[in-house]
Amino acid sequence: MKIQPTIPSLIDSRGGKSKTLFFITVAFVVVVGKFVLAGLSIPHLGTVPAMSADEFAGAIFGTMLPWVAREWKDKDICAAHGGPLAPKGGG
Repeated sequence: MKIQPTIPSLIDSRGGKSKTLFFITVAFVVVVGKFVLAGLSIPHLGTVPAMSADEFAGAIFGTMLPWVAREWKDKDICAAHGGPLAPKGGG
C-alpha cells in the first residue's frame, strides 16, 4: 500500500481547512524571525545580514498577498451568490 503525502493545513476563520494559510503562517514566522535576528552575530555562524524596515515591509506584503487575495476572492464569490459574507441591506 502506497501512502500518499498530505499537505498540512490550518483551520481558517470560516472553519474550513486552508492549505494556503499554513504556508502563509510559516513564511510569516520565518520573515519575522529574520528581521529579529538581522544584524546579530551568532557564534559559529557569523553575522546575520541586515534587513531594513523597507525590506521587511516588502517581504511581509509579498507573504500576505496570496492569503489576502484568496480571502477577497472568496468574499466576492459568496457575495455574488448571496452567501453569508454578502453585505447586509443590499450593499
